Amino acid sequence: MAAEAVIPVKRQSGKNQAVTMRDVAQASGFSPATVSIVLNNAPLARYIAPATKKRIEEVAKKLGYRPNKQAEPQRRSDVLRHYRPILHAGVEGY
Repeated sequence: MAAEAVIPVKRQSGKNQAVTMRDVAQASGFSPATVSIVLNNAPLARYIAPATKKRIEEVAKKLGYRPNKQAEPQRRSDVLRHYRPILHAGVEGY
């Protein structure tokens, strides 16, 4: 079984950068939100057509998309930073 060739992504800066979800969205023709839901296997993914999921996953594989593991903990801390005051104040705070 031959390995699939990775499609190069054109950048304005000309730098060699990692493939982003935006690149996958542009190449697949779907919105960045839809691509994010599919690639992160978010709960909303159950409402997306299987053909759409398959197309996004194929394009991501061809482009050589890999999730940014450094961004994941940051997203989680941003969520906690947003809700911590609400949790701390309790119901009486509203």
